[in-house]
Amino acid sequence: MSSYYSDITVIVHNSKKNPNKRFIFKNAFPISIGPIDLDIRQETITYVTSNVVFRYDNFILEDINE
Repeated sequence: MSSYYSDITVIVHNSKKNPNKRFIFKNAFPISIGPIDLDIRQETITYVTSNVVFRYDNFILEDINE
């Protein structure tokens, strides 16, 4: 069952759009996925979004110095 877990990295940018912080969530696994609305009649590009809730063992917060 451990093969279904993965690490997730989230990078937060500052107001100048430069990377500032890195969150690394260890051994993450989705536990809830919201609905996905698809409409082929759209004439403009509409990006698909959905809410996802993850379970994880722990996380690491790192400063990014560039």
